[in-house]
Amino acid sequence: MPCDLLPPHTMLIIQVGGDSMAPPKKSDKDKHIKMSVSFEPRQFDQLMHYCQINERSASWVIRKALSDWFEKHKDDVAP
Repeated sequence: MPCDLLPPHTMLIIQVGGDSMAPPKKSDKDKHIKMSVSFEPRQFDQLMHYCQINERSASWVIRKALSDWFEKHKDDVAP
């Protein structure tokens, strides 16, 4: 929405909460590891729909599902 108090094409930056320092970097053992995963088209569509409806990232949903699966099968999966 344009602001009548600013000239056209002016960017207004508003800082929201907290200080402006970046958070400390994670140690290597705490970083998430990226990998490529393939989905069937219907699974992908369902995942994206769920993510949009629940305002979650695909990574979060998959990590949560995997965590739940590991908890359910903890006797079958090595630590």
